[in-house]
Amino acid sequence: MTDELFTRNLILRPVSPEDLKKMMAEQRDPQEIAHLERIYQICAAHPQDAPWHTLWKIFKKKSGEEVGMVQFCGLPQNGRVEVNCALSPVKDSGKLAVQALKRMAKWAFSNQRDLYFVSTWLADDDSPAAQILENAGFGQTFEADGMVHYEMARPRVSLLMLTMLFFTVLSFIPGYFFDSYPLFVTIGIVAGIFPGHILETKVEQFRAKRSRRHARDPLAR
Repeated sequence: MTDELFTRNLILRPVSPEDLKKMMAEQRDPQEIAHLERIYQICAAHPQDAPWHTLWKIFKKKSGEEVGMVQFCGLPQNGRVEVNCALSPVKDSGKLAVQALKRMAKWAFSNQRDLYFVSTWLADDDSPAAQILENAGFGQTFEADGMVHYEMARPRVSLLMLTMLFFTVLSFIPGYFFDSYPLFVTIGIVAGIFPGHILETKVEQFRAKRSRRHARDPLAR
């Protein structure tokens, strides 16, 4: 099982199969028992994938108080994974939810190289939760049946900065031969802007196209 995750104010702890069984024994709601049983069966059968299925309990770092839970909805598929978060109505619960979502997304991206989007669904009239998602770095992509789809894209290195750096490094060669570093470095920076801007635009168009295709695919939801 994956170790605990930490934020400035929180500890996020994955629930082990043994603790899932304890939660089932304490639960009285048949639907919740069935939900926990399903999670338990998957985690017990595939322990290496348990962090993508199990519940993660959220605790305040200082007091140890449990304030909520967060959960991925299974292994990533087609470059994306869904996440859900629920916190108790405690002080600063919105800020704590932002920390939890950011940390879980960071863990997901660092543990799955071909993961490009962390997403979630929200009722279209849930403005407070929408604000939390936006503060955590999620953006609205589309609406369907009274629900709004939000997603966070994998952080990436700026292609514009890379092309500017590449052409700047190349500019040192003529700068050396002509003994005019400032002039050629300036030329290199300017020369890197145009191809970098084109690459950035193409990448954004590709991501937007993927999001629209996901919206039309009912199985992706």
